[in-house]
Amino acid sequence: MATKRFRFQPLLDLRITQRDAVRGELAEAIEAQNRLREQRDQIAKQREQAMRDDSVSRVGQLKLDSLLAQGRYERQLAIEQNQLKAAEAQIEIEIERRRAAVQLAETEVRRLELLKEKDKIALYARQLKIEQVTMDEIAARSRETDRWE
Repeated sequence: MATKRFRFQPLLDLRITQRDAVRGELAEAIEAQNRLREQRDQIAKQREQAMRDDSVSRVGQLKLDSLLAQGRYERQLAIEQNQLKAAEAQIEIEIERRRAAVQLAETEVRRLELLKEKDKIALYARQLKIEQVTMDEIAARSRETDRWE
């Protein structure tokens, strides 16, 4: 039986390529989210360390310059932490958008794959029908030759 090429194969190939590209973009966004979380955790550790250092430095003589520097450093860390939280929120929105795009791409690929499978089944049925007609013709000829003998 001859096999026929799926008529929408180029479109299926394109959709698979698009799906893979969207998956890659999603993976990049998730990786960016993980990097932001690592930075946030690092800043949280720095803030904790700064608070411990501040409490240790308060024992004994207080120096105005070191207190001001400590306060500026803590404010800077708080600002960075807030910026990271805002960036994380934006990344989360982007991740959800990309997840939806992946889901849509998966649906498109699956739809074309189902169509391909249906075409394959229909082709097989047509080929079986052709074979059946051929076999019927052979059987009919065989009966005719048996009658003449």
